[in-house]
Amino acid sequence: KQNLAARLMTQHSILALQETHGIHADLQALTVQAPSHTHFGSFGASDEDSHCNWGGVAVSISRRYLEGFDEALQRELIKGRALAVILKSASAHLVVINLHLDPSKQ
Repeated sequence: KQNLAARLMTQHSILALQETHGIHADLQALTVQAPSHTHFGSFGASDEDSHCNWGGVAVSISRRYLEGFDEALQRELIKGRALAVILKSASAHLVVINLHLDPSKQ
């Protein structure tokens, strides 16, 4: 999955991933595979867990795109299900939200 994500990042400035089933250490691995992007994530597992079998969302934004902003903040809205990345500059604000709705709960 990380190889596919890295390939997609070569074509897109912003990539939203869902059902990542990961931990925060996976963001470090993704940074090695796709250093062109900064990676943000919210996962169902804690860092101590070696595996998570539910949820997980991530947002990857190209470093080149981020150059247009002064600040990038991550806000976990719902653990492993909803993540906001807030980009701020003097002239603009952009909020990227990755929201994964659990289809079994609908």
